[in-house]
Amino acid sequence: MEKLSNYEREHIRISRELLELISESTTFLCMENTLKGHFYPLFSSFRRSLYTAETILNEDRWENSYLESLPLARTMLERYFHMAYILKEYNESAKLGKEYEDLGKFIMYRLWKYHPADDSKKFLSNFEKYSYLENQGKGDKPRSPLSMARDLDEEDYYNRTYSYLNSFIHYNPHTNFNYGSFNEDGVFVYNDIKEYKGNRISTIMLMGDIVYRLADHVNKTESSNLISNTLSSLQVNKVNLSSELFHNVSTE
Repeated sequence: MEKLSNYEREHIRISRELLELISESTTFLCMENTLKGHFYPLFSSFRRSLYTAETILNEDRWENSYLESLPLARTMLERYFHMAYILKEYNESAKLGKEYEDLGKFIMYRLWKYHPADDSKKFLSNFEKYSYLENQGKGDKPRSPLSMARDLDEEDYYNRTYSYLNSFIHYNPHTNFNYGSFNEDGVFVYNDIKEYKGNRISTIMLMGDIVYRLADHVNKTESSNLISNTLSSLQVNKVNLSSELFHNVSTE
């Protein structure tokens, strides 16, 4: 497949520019340490995912390299919901600190419960006494991207993007169509892949939209107009990935 066009590179350049503005913003630089400990690693992963996707998308050794960038878009979305939620609760650092402490404990409990290490017994015992679910009162697990999306009033966005991209993280037979094509006899041939250039630009625009949304959340906490002026100068189109990604595959 051809390397990125100038049009595609421009979309990525804009995303890079917005990320640079975010990292230079007062909101980013002046966070309380409790928030920095979570937001900074999330932002770093978010940015590295975009840059890695750019490298993959610019690869011309195989067709439809956008497929390998979709899991990275999913990673960006997960980081986005966390960061947007932190920004929404920006002045509630104690509350956020407790929630992320609970999330860390729950993840370690789940990991060690089924794969116990030698030093895990004491932790598991203490965790049972801590009784996370009981302390929550409602029996809820720690916050998930979906619960954060609901708090952000972005559940529809979550359903149109995050749920969709799960099929490129977890195996979904309906996505097999992307890794081959049908020959003249109607037989599906794996690795005989047709180019879908429209899906590459859709993937780039999807990642750009995620970056734009994050910048918009940062802008809401800013007193400076730097990000605001940049956002207002951009036209970001809401894009859905092509339905071609989900065609059924016939192997008969």
